[in-house]
Amino acid sequence: MISPAVVATLGCAIITGWLVFSTPVHGYGNNGSFDWLLATNGLYWLKPSNHGGVTSQLGIMKYHNPLYLSHLTSQDLAIQLAIWFNRVFYSQRYFNLEFLGAVYLVLYVGSIFLFCRGLLGQRRRLRDYCLAGLVVIVLADTAFTLYFNSFYPEALAYILMIAVVGFCLYYLRYKTGNKWRMVFFTLLAALLLLTQESTSLLTLSLILMGVTFLTRSSQSMTVVVIIGLLMVGGFSANNLTRQNQAANKFQALSQGILLNQRPERAVKTANIEPQFSLLRGQAYFPNAFAASLPTDTLIQHRVMNQYDLPWLVMAYARDQQQFETLLDASATNLTLIKRQQVATVASGSTAHRQSLTTSFMLFSQSLATFFPRKYTFDCLMAGIVISVYLIDIWLRRRHHHPMGRGWLVIGLMTAVILVPVMSLFLYGMVDLASHLLMVVLSLSLGGLVLAADLMNHRLWWRWDR
Repeated sequence: MISPAVVATLGCAIITGWLVFSTPVHGYGNNGSFDWLLATNGLYWLKPSNHGGVTSQLGIMKYHNPLYLSHLTSQDLAIQLAIWFNRVFYSQRYFNLEFLGAVYLVLYVGSIFLFCRGLLGQRRRLRDYCLAGLVVIVLADTAFTLYFNSFYPEALAYILMIAVVGFCLYYLRYKTGNKWRMVFFTLLAALLLLTQESTSLLTLSLILMGVTFLTRSSQSMTVVVIIGLLMVGGFSANNLTRQNQAANKFQALSQGILLNQRPERAVKTANIEPQFSLLRGQAYFPNAFAASLPTDTLIQHRVMNQYDLPWLVMAYARDQQQFETLLDASATNLTLIKRQQVATVASGSTAHRQSLTTSFMLFSQSLATFFPRKYTFDCLMAGIVISVYLIDIWLRRRHHHPMGRGWLVIGLMTAVILVPVMSLFLYGMVDLASHLLMVVLSLSLGGLVLAADLMNHRLWWRWDR
């Protein structure tokens, strides 16, 4: 009989493989953020940029490109690998998006197998097959895997997050690779942090997960890993162009604290003139007419130079009602995993049409329909789970039992609590689908681990199952 881990891996591979290679190509369309990424990876649009749609064919630059890999991230490594396979098996001049989807698919299947081996083990009981089915429903949801046929960095972040959690689970179950466990964990965590600047918000969560590998003989190594992850997280958070840094700072104000009903009061404490409260809700790159642009000298001197992050934090502290309102709005968006830019396009064609790609979205649709949309509920739920595992950790230490999965789940639940707050401080209410995807995934992975522990009676007393 096939093991539950193999069943879950095959299920995820079949569902996601069909999505990646089906015709017409399914994926998340360009929201305007692809142009810079394509240029730095030596790709270009064959026809005018197809905003809102999926373009399956792109050109490969042949001449000198001054932007080539000028802004290196983990995602660039995956794209360059896809371009290499494309050159070998397809064309030297044209890039087919399905090669990128194939690279992501292989990495995804490997991560799923690692996660399932750690979560389910080798036993073939009915409860294990039920858990395998639950893994397929959650982690093969097309709201997540639609990222594979796109240039959004969330695709690689999704895969690496599963790999990090899967490696922790695998180590806890089999206790193998003691010599290199911290090195491999640090490598996976660093790649995750370097995917994009918003994944740097997971630094604390990853450090807590790393406690899983802590032993008396590895305390000095653990300190080195913690310092290393802090440095990588700091580098990732600042690995932005000046324009993107300015955009984040401006929108943290205009689409954050200025969403107050009395925005003129909010800016008063930063010595910003009240008339600039009219910037309320304005984007850094406005789609329509704007009386003043964020790049104007007046805005730069009288607004942008007048406030910083500590002032923003204190402004929210003075207006807790506004802070709670925005966090609840973030919690509402937390349940909407699927981006609005879902599109399909026939291979080789620039014509596109919007598509309601609802195949295998049971988990994401249930989350959007039934999950409470309150940040306080998210904190309460995460707090209860953290308390349960803290008790389990204490009981294990008291009875001299091996460390369980406590620190892993605590790290995941910490992301559920802290990332929405830090995202609000740094980005405002902009692009929540990107900034909060890791929160949804942390909640999902933590829920799967909790379900496995409850079904196998591993918590508090029965540690031999």
